[in-house]
Amino acid sequence: MDVDHMSGSTLEAMAMAVEGSAVVLICVSKKYKESQACRTEAEYAFQQRKKIIPVVMESGFKPTGWLGALMGTRLYFDMSDARRIPAKMPHLMKELADSGKIFKATSSLDLDERVAEDVKPSSRMGSDNPDNWSSLEVEDWLKKIRCADFCDSFRSKDMDGMALCGMLRMSSDSRLMHEVLEREFGMKVLGQRLRLIEELHRLYA
Repeated sequence: MDVDHMSGSTLEAMAMAVEGSAVVLICVSKKYKESQACRTEAEYAFQQRKKIIPVVMESGFKPTGWLGALMGTRLYFDMSDARRIPAKMPHLMKELADSGKIFKATSSLDLDERVAEDVKPSSRMGSDNPDNWSSLEVEDWLKKIRCADFCDSFRSKDMDGMALCGMLRMSSDSRLMHEVLEREFGMKVLGQRLRLIEELHRLYA
């Protein structure tokens, strides 16, 4: 829950979450800018030199003040228009996956290593590493798991191996994962979505 005045365990939990993060997403909107809790979290992430990825959630909103300064010239993703989400989502997932790789490579603390492993579970190398798959290899995988009907939708969204890794990370939010698969990839049948999610986890096991 977002609160305007944080103290004690709430503030400590926020700090620990930021410190253990590979990347911090900020959802850019008027309410986000006006929230003291959001400002505290974002500024702490900046202080900790965490990678910050702004995601614009409110159409027509122009960030100013502390939020405008924080965004600066950073790469951002405009998700304020639902029609843009299919084109933007694969690129956002790639960015998240890349951030997880960097975080894992540079971390020296056990806690950081565990968090990074959640971001990028695969440790396989070479052509067998799904992270290195082309979009065509992703299509081959879809055919093997009986999801060939969705090759076109995956291809249209430039879903290569790196984007697939980002999708795995997104699957930690089950509701969001099902919504994206149904809305963006056309998986209307529950069994299809469950099969793909299960096979995705097996791929990176």
